[in-house]
This record gives sequence, C-alpha cells and structure tokens, in this order.
Amino acid sequence: MIALIKKDFKLNFAVKSSLISMVMFVPLLLFITEINDIVRIFHFIVLSYGYILINIPFKYDVKDKSHLLIQSMPVRKRDIVISKYIFAIISYCIALAFSLLIFTALDLLNIGDSINLSFNDIKETFLAYILISSINLPTQFRLPPKLANIVNVFIYVFITNHFVFIPNSTTIANFLTNTIANNDFLVLIVSMIIYLVSMIISIYLYKTRDLY
Repeated sequence: MIALIKKDFKLNFAVKSSLISMVMFVPLLLFITEINDIVRIFHFIVLSYGYILINIPFKYDVKDKSHLLIQSMPVRKRDIVISKYIFAIISYCIALAFSLLIFTALDLLNIGDSINLSFNDIKETFLAYILISSINLPTQFRLPPKLANIVNVFIYVFITNHFVFIPNSTTIANFLTNTIANNDFLVLIVSMIIYLVSMIISIYLYKTRDLY
C-alpha cells in the first residue's frame, strides 16, 4: 500500500511544468479575479490544489494503462482504494501547506492583500475538501474516465461555488459552517463518517467494476 501511495505522489510531481503552474496560479488569480476577500481566495486555492492532486494519478493511470497492470499483480483492490483515500488526505495537507507558503511569500513581497487566517478557515476548507473527495473518488472507481471527469468537474464547481463564491445565509456552506465547523469534535466526526462511508462504497464499486 505504501508503494501505491508513493506512486501517486511521484506522478503528481513528475512534471516540473505542473509544479511551476501551481506556483504561478495564485499570483495570476490575484490579478485577474474580482473577489475582494483574500480569505475566500485562499479557500478556493486550497480546494483547487487538492482537487488537482487527487485527480492527476487517475489521469496517468488512464493514459498509461498502469491500473490494468496493477490489477494483474497480487495487490488487493481494497488496498488500491484505501491507498487513494490516504493519498487524498495527504493531498489536502500538501495543498494547505503549499497555499500557506505561497500566500506568505506574496505577503512578504507585498503582492496582494495580507491574509489573516483563523483555525475556523482551515476547518471549513477541510470539510469542503472531504465532501469533494468523498464524491470524486467513488466516481473514479466506477465510471468510465471521461464520464468520471465530467461528473467530478461538476461536483467541484458546485461545492466550491457554495463554499467560496456565495457566502450568504441561504447557502449549504453557511449552514454547515454555522452548525458544524464551529465545533472541532463535530467536524472530525462528521468528516470521518462521510469519508469512511465513501471509502466503503468505493471498495464495493471497484470490486464490481469491469476493466477499462
């Protein structure tokens, strides 16, 4: 399982252009976006980085057919699924750390507005990321690649839209952040339940999926 996680990690950073694009994404967004709230931009960046990181390995698997090779090896499908879920959590940590590093560097260079984050901001991005990943991964394990990509883009846009771009009292985001995100223990429990249920569903879907 550790080897599978290492494989996904290497795939994400195998191409230097991808890393450069991630670095340039934030300053470019600051210049072209019409969002004035720097914290909302931070939320969007973390969710975007995390979304990209968990999907790149799947795209490489489809391109190189490496998933077919892995399935022919003595590796249980359950372990493949669990490794993806573990890597998704690692991807969030990487996305969060990378975003904090970039925003800190921009702040030192006096580019854009200064950002003052609270722990509640981190919890909100984590909860939104768990929701995205918990839908994203089962679709990747069941649907054909092109259809899975279309569905996941829709889910990503829908959730980020409600958590980032429509901050008012009628949104799902505001309901969740007011009822859940203010309680550290509740955030952890709800996130774990959603994630574990998603993992169980993914294991079942992957075991019963045809090879393609």
